[in-house]
Amino acid sequence: MHLYLFLYSLLLLTAFLSSTTNLLASAAAEPSSSASGAFDLHAQHIQKINSGFYVAQMPDHDLRLVMAPVNHPYSSRSWIGYMEGQTRMAILVNRKGTTADGSCHFLRVLKESSGSNSTWIAYITSDPNPHPEQCVNFDAIKMFVTVTSNTGVLITSHMGIAASVNGAENGPRGLSVDLHSFAAKVMLMMNPNCKYMVNAPVAAMAQILIKALPEGSVFVGTRDLKDSVLNTIKQRDQIIKEREHISFADFIASKEGQQTKEQTKESLEQAYASFKEPGLPSNVSFLTNTIFSFLDPSKELKSPSQIIERLLKYWEKTPPVLSVVKVKCPWHYDKSFEIYDPEHPTAPPFTTGPVADGDTYTWLNSGPFLPAGNTIYVVVDLRKLANAKHLGKLKAQPTSN
Repeated sequence: MHLYLFLYSLLLLTAFLSSTTNLLASAAAEPSSSASGAFDLHAQHIQKINSGFYVAQMPDHDLRLVMAPVNHPYSSRSWIGYMEGQTRMAILVNRKGTTADGSCHFLRVLKESSGSNSTWIAYITSDPNPHPEQCVNFDAIKMFVTVTSNTGVLITSHMGIAASVNGAENGPRGLSVDLHSFAAKVMLMMNPNCKYMVNAPVAAMAQILIKALPEGSVFVGTRDLKDSVLNTIKQRDQIIKEREHISFADFIASKEGQQTKEQTKESLEQAYASFKEPGLPSNVSFLTNTIFSFLDPSKELKSPSQIIERLLKYWEKTPPVLSVVKVKCPWHYDKSFEIYDPEHPTAPPFTTGPVADGDTYTWLNSGPFLPAGNTIYVVVDLRKLANAKHLGKLKAQPTSN
């Protein structure tokens, strides 16, 4: 009799817990509308098949989102071979670049990733049942990106995003934010403390993120870069003010005018105009044009004053939160990354510390993740990125231990 009552009570308790869990999951399925961007896991829409393999359904396409760890040499070699093939077969995309722009970066991350970091691959596939115990169906892949982080850290990096050749030729367009958002969801499931995605993306990807996410989600450049640009602009404005009352005749008589006196009157007038309103130094001009390309996808040529005005307006609303500090280590110089809370910018920043302090953020100092050419650092609020896209309902798959 006692055994019967015990089993009956246990059955009631199990039913209660099950119904409570379902209610909580249903509540989590509703998109968050809070200003703080509280993360909605959509946990019932992401299936964790084993400790590192996650699958979800895209809501508007017959495609699956997958995130899998690169935790085995065979897995890494398979992806490297696939990516080398993607690079060789690269095709033009949107008349701006080729599919190799992303696949080459993806390849660098895999080849140069350190054993002290964790690397995952997130991808979109038409394979109806992706599973960790099966070989990856590379022919079905539409888009891919690497995800690098570490246990318990506050930063993740998504690098090397691109459509596959198959995806560029036969797949739907505009899936990059879906893939970034899914990777952010999974990262927050694995590490709820993670707060930021820190990348050095090309301008086109930065533009897509700025357009897709709410204001105050994407922080372009660094605080140091902003200070340098603002100081240079201030010095230029001071020079313009000092030269305000210098006439054309005075200019001709000056040292600058003497250097151009052998030229035509038109050339002298142009030189005078440049003297009165000098441009920014070439290095700062390059930086402002680079940053502007991240903010404005317009193909129209903009004057330096328009570029500066647009840049300052963006920074006024969304100032950079990242500072990169050079740190001397025993045998070399390293970088420490400081990130300031955008809601409390005067509070002490979170800092990664140099590599010597534990190797937890090693990847941020490695080649694939450093700015190069016309790329700069961009910091993205990971929770707002996770909430940027919804998921569909996935057909249940068998799990593995």
